Amino acid sequence: MTGWIWWVIASVLLSDFQTADLFTNATLVFTVTLCLNFGINLFFGRGNGWSYLLGHCLIGSMIFVAYAIILSTSRSEVKNVWRSLYFGWYTYDSLSFIVFWHDLPHRFRIFQSIHHSLSFLCTGTWLAVGGKWTDLTIIAVVVWLTSDLWHYLSSLYGLFSEVGVTRRSEAGYNLKLENLVFASYGIGIYIFVDDMSVLAWLILGTGLLFDAIDTYFRLLTWPRRLAKPPQ
Repeated sequence: MTGWIWWVIASVLLSDFQTADLFTNATLVFTVTLCLNFGINLFFGRGNGWSYLLGHCLIGSMIFVAYAIILSTSRSEVKNVWRSLYFGWYTYDSLSFIVFWHDLPHRFRIFQSIHHSLSFLCTGTWLAVGGKWTDLTIIAVVVWLTSDLWHYLSSLYGLFSEVGVTRRSEAGYNLKLENLVFASYGIGIYIFVDDMSVLAWLILGTGLLFDAIDTYFRLLTWPRRLAKPPQ
Protein backbone atom coordinates (compact mmCIF):
# COMPACT_ATOMS: atom_id res chain seq x y z
CA MET A 1 0.00 0.00 0.00
CA THR A 2 2.87 2.40 0.81
CA GLY A 3 4.38 1.89 -2.64
CA TRP A 4 0.98 2.43 -4.32
CA ILE A 5 0.39 5.68 -2.41
CA TRP A 6 3.91 6.92 -3.23
CA TRP A 7 3.33 6.19 -6.93
CA VAL A 8 0.11 8.24 -6.95
CA ILE A 9 1.76 11.15 -5.10
CA ALA A 10 4.80 11.08 -7.40
CA SER A 11 2.65 10.93 -10.51
CA VAL A 12 0.23 13.70 -9.52
CA LEU A 13 2.37 16.13 -7.51
CA LEU A 14 6.04 15.52 -8.41
CA SER A 15 6.07 14.36 -12.02
CA ASP A 16 6.35 16.66 -15.03
CA PHE A 17 4.07 14.34 -17.03
CA GLN A 18 0.50 15.24 -17.84
CA THR A 19 -1.94 13.39 -15.57
CA ALA A 20 -5.25 14.42 -17.17
CA ASP A 21 -5.99 11.01 -18.72
CA LEU A 22 -3.69 8.86 -16.59
CA PHE A 23 -6.18 7.57 -14.04
CA THR A 24 -9.07 7.43 -16.53
CA ASN A 25 -7.03 5.18 -18.82
CA ALA A 26 -5.69 3.19 -15.87
CA THR A 27 -9.27 2.58 -14.71
CA LEU A 28 -10.09 1.34 -18.22
CA VAL A 29 -7.12 -1.05 -18.10
CA PHE A 30 -8.24 -2.21 -14.63
CA THR A 31 -11.79 -2.85 -15.87
CA VAL A 32 -10.70 -4.74 -18.99
CA THR A 33 -8.35 -6.85 -16.87
CA LEU A 34 -11.16 -7.59 -14.43
CA CYS A 35 -13.41 -8.74 -17.29
CA LEU A 36 -10.67 -10.91 -18.79
CA ASN A 37 -9.96 -12.55 -15.46
CA PHE A 38 -13.68 -13.14 -14.88
CA GLY A 39 -13.78 -14.93 -18.23
CA ILE A 40 -10.78 -17.05 -17.28
CA ASN A 41 -12.43 -18.07 -13.99
CA LEU A 42 -15.70 -18.81 -15.76
CA PHE A 43 -14.11 -20.86 -18.54
CA PHE A 44 -11.57 -22.88 -16.56
CA GLY A 45 -13.00 -22.87 -13.03
CA ARG A 46 -10.18 -24.86 -11.43
CA GLY A 47 -10.12 -22.95 -8.16
CA ASN A 48 -9.13 -19.46 -7.13
CA GLY A 49 -5.39 -20.07 -6.73
CA TRP A 50 -4.91 -21.78 -10.08
CA SER A 51 -7.17 -19.28 -11.86
CA TYR A 52 -5.29 -16.34 -10.36
CA LEU A 53 -1.95 -17.73 -11.53
CA LEU A 54 -3.36 -18.34 -15.01
CA GLY A 55 -4.83 -14.84 -15.22
CA HIS A 56 -1.66 -13.32 -13.81
CA CYS A 57 0.54 -14.96 -16.46
CA LEU A 58 -1.86 -14.73 -19.41
CA ILE A 59 -3.01 -11.13 -18.94
CA GLY A 60 0.47 -10.05 -17.88
CA SER A 61 1.85 -11.44 -21.16
CA MET A 62 -0.79 -9.48 -23.07
CA ILE A 63 0.25 -6.29 -21.26
CA PHE A 64 3.90 -6.96 -22.16
CA VAL A 65 2.99 -7.40 -25.82
CA ALA A 66 1.01 -4.13 -25.69
CA TYR A 67 4.13 -2.30 -24.46
CA ALA A 68 6.15 -3.70 -27.35
CA ILE A 69 3.48 -2.80 -29.93
CA ILE A 70 3.28 0.77 -28.66
CA LEU A 71 7.08 1.08 -28.76
CA SER A 72 7.20 -0.18 -32.35
CA THR A 73 4.40 2.10 -33.59
CA SER A 74 5.02 5.36 -31.72
CA ARG A 75 8.04 5.71 -29.47
CA SER A 76 6.97 9.18 -28.34
CA GLU A 77 3.70 7.77 -26.99
CA VAL A 78 5.38 5.19 -24.76
CA LYS A 79 6.34 7.68 -22.06
CA ASN A 80 2.67 8.65 -21.68
CA VAL A 81 0.91 5.33 -22.25
CA TRP A 82 3.13 3.04 -20.15
CA ARG A 83 1.98 4.64 -16.89
CA SER A 84 -1.71 3.90 -17.51
CA LEU A 85 -1.03 0.32 -18.57
CA TYR A 86 1.36 -0.24 -15.68
CA PHE A 87 -0.77 1.37 -12.96
CA GLY A 88 -4.04 -0.26 -14.07
CA TRP A 89 -2.49 -3.71 -14.39
CA TYR A 90 -0.40 -3.62 -11.21
CA THR A 91 -3.27 -2.22 -9.14
CA TYR A 92 -5.55 -5.01 -10.32
CA ASP A 93 -2.93 -7.72 -9.83
CA SER A 94 -2.06 -6.44 -6.35
CA LEU A 95 -5.71 -6.49 -5.27
CA SER A 96 -6.19 -9.95 -6.81
CA PHE A 97 -3.39 -11.68 -4.94
CA ILE A 98 -4.61 -10.06 -1.71
CA VAL A 99 -8.13 -11.43 -2.36
CA PHE A 100 -6.75 -14.90 -3.19
CA TRP A 101 -4.03 -14.69 -0.51
CA HIS A 102 -4.88 -17.97 1.24
CA ASP A 103 -5.23 -19.86 -2.04
CA LEU A 104 -1.67 -19.11 -3.19
CA PRO A 105 1.65 -20.74 -2.24
CA HIS A 106 3.34 -19.10 0.75
CA ARG A 107 6.59 -18.27 -1.05
CA PHE A 108 4.73 -16.83 -4.04
CA ARG A 109 2.77 -14.53 -1.71
CA ILE A 110 5.99 -13.22 -0.19
CA PHE A 111 7.55 -12.73 -3.60
CA GLN A 112 4.54 -10.89 -5.02
CA SER A 113 4.29 -8.62 -1.97
CA ILE A 114 7.94 -7.61 -2.20
CA HIS A 115 7.92 -7.37 -5.99
CA HIS A 116 4.83 -5.18 -6.39
CA SER A 117 5.61 -2.91 -3.43
CA LEU A 118 9.14 -2.24 -4.66
CA SER A 119 7.91 -1.83 -8.23
CA PHE A 120 5.54 0.98 -7.23
CA LEU A 121 8.28 2.59 -5.12
CA CYS A 122 10.92 2.43 -7.87
CA THR A 123 8.77 3.56 -10.78
CA GLY A 124 7.27 6.30 -8.61
CA THR A 125 10.83 7.48 -7.94
CA TRP A 126 11.45 7.60 -11.71
CA LEU A 127 8.50 9.96 -12.03
CA ALA A 128 9.53 12.08 -9.06
CA VAL A 129 13.14 12.51 -10.20
CA GLY A 130 12.19 13.17 -13.81
CA GLY A 131 14.66 14.05 -16.52
CA LYS A 132 14.90 13.84 -20.26
CA TRP A 133 13.20 10.80 -21.75
CA THR A 134 15.53 10.02 -24.63
CA ASP A 135 14.92 7.19 -27.10
CA LEU A 136 17.42 5.11 -25.13
CA THR A 137 15.55 5.77 -21.87
CA ILE A 138 12.21 4.83 -23.42
CA ILE A 139 13.62 1.60 -24.86
CA ALA A 140 15.22 0.76 -21.50
CA VAL A 141 11.87 1.23 -19.71
CA VAL A 142 10.05 -1.02 -22.19
CA VAL A 143 12.78 -3.66 -21.95
CA TRP A 144 12.40 -3.68 -18.17
CA LEU A 145 8.60 -3.67 -18.29
CA THR A 146 8.56 -6.66 -20.66
CA SER A 147 11.55 -8.55 -19.23
CA ASP A 148 9.39 -11.17 -17.50
CA LEU A 149 7.57 -12.23 -20.68
CA TRP A 150 9.71 -15.35 -21.09
CA HIS A 151 9.06 -16.31 -17.46
CA TYR A 152 5.30 -15.78 -17.79
CA LEU A 153 5.16 -17.92 -20.93
CA SER A 154 7.22 -20.60 -19.19
CA SER A 155 4.80 -20.50 -16.24
CA LEU A 156 1.81 -20.78 -18.57
CA TYR A 157 3.36 -23.87 -20.09
CA GLY A 158 3.91 -25.30 -16.62
CA LEU A 159 0.29 -24.66 -15.58
CA PHE A 160 -0.97 -26.79 -18.46
CA SER A 161 1.73 -29.48 -18.34
CA GLU A 162 2.70 -32.35 -16.17
CA VAL A 163 4.92 -30.75 -13.54
CA GLY A 164 7.66 -33.40 -13.33
CA VAL A 165 9.98 -33.06 -16.34
CA THR A 166 8.66 -29.55 -17.07
CA ARG A 167 9.76 -28.14 -13.73
CA ARG A 168 13.13 -29.86 -13.76
CA SER A 169 14.03 -28.47 -17.19
CA GLU A 170 12.45 -25.08 -16.46
CA ALA A 171 14.59 -24.51 -13.37
CA GLY A 172 17.94 -24.72 -15.16
CA TYR A 173 16.59 -22.88 -18.20
CA ASN A 174 15.35 -19.94 -16.11
CA LEU A 175 18.62 -19.57 -14.24
CA LYS A 176 20.60 -19.59 -17.49
CA LEU A 177 18.37 -16.80 -18.80
CA GLU A 178 18.94 -14.80 -15.61
CA ASN A 179 22.70 -15.10 -16.14
CA LEU A 180 22.30 -13.73 -19.67
CA VAL A 181 20.21 -10.84 -18.32
CA PHE A 182 22.90 -9.86 -15.81
CA ALA A 183 25.55 -10.07 -18.53
CA SER A 184 23.49 -7.72 -20.70
CA TYR A 185 23.51 -5.10 -17.93
CA GLY A 186 27.30 -5.10 -17.97
CA ILE A 187 27.36 -4.66 -21.75
CA GLY A 188 24.81 -1.83 -21.52
CA ILE A 189 26.82 0.05 -18.89
CA TYR A 190 30.01 -0.33 -20.92
CA ILE A 191 28.38 1.04 -24.09
CA PHE A 192 26.26 3.86 -22.65
CA VAL A 193 28.04 4.91 -19.44
CA ASP A 194 29.18 8.26 -20.91
CA ASP A 195 25.59 9.23 -21.76
CA MET A 196 23.80 8.06 -18.59
CA SER A 197 21.49 10.52 -16.83
CA VAL A 198 20.25 10.21 -13.24
CA LEU A 199 16.98 8.76 -14.59
CA ALA A 200 18.87 6.24 -16.70
CA TRP A 201 20.91 5.11 -13.68
CA LEU A 202 17.68 4.74 -11.67
CA ILE A 203 16.16 2.56 -14.39
CA LEU A 204 19.33 0.49 -14.55
CA GLY A 205 19.38 0.13 -10.75
CA THR A 206 15.73 -0.94 -10.78
CA GLY A 207 16.48 -3.62 -13.34
CA LEU A 208 19.43 -4.95 -11.36
CA LEU A 209 17.44 -4.95 -8.11
CA PHE A 210 14.49 -6.86 -9.56
CA ASP A 211 16.59 -9.40 -11.41
CA ALA A 212 18.50 -10.03 -8.17
CA ILE A 213 15.19 -10.58 -6.34
CA ASP A 214 13.86 -12.83 -9.13
CA THR A 215 17.05 -14.89 -9.13
CA TYR A 216 17.02 -15.21 -5.32
CA PHE A 217 13.47 -16.57 -5.23
CA ARG A 218 14.15 -18.92 -8.13
CA LEU A 219 17.18 -20.28 -6.29
CA LEU A 220 14.95 -20.91 -3.26
CA THR A 221 12.59 -23.02 -5.37
CA TRP A 222 15.32 -24.72 -7.39
CA PRO A 223 15.79 -27.80 -5.13
CA ARG A 224 12.03 -28.48 -5.21
CA ARG A 225 11.85 -28.05 -8.98
CA LEU A 226 14.82 -30.33 -9.52
CA ALA A 227 13.38 -33.00 -7.26
CA LYS A 228 12.45 -36.16 -9.07
CA PRO A 229 8.73 -36.51 -9.74
CA PRO A 230 6.97 -39.20 -7.76
CA GLN A 231 6.87 -42.55 -9.48
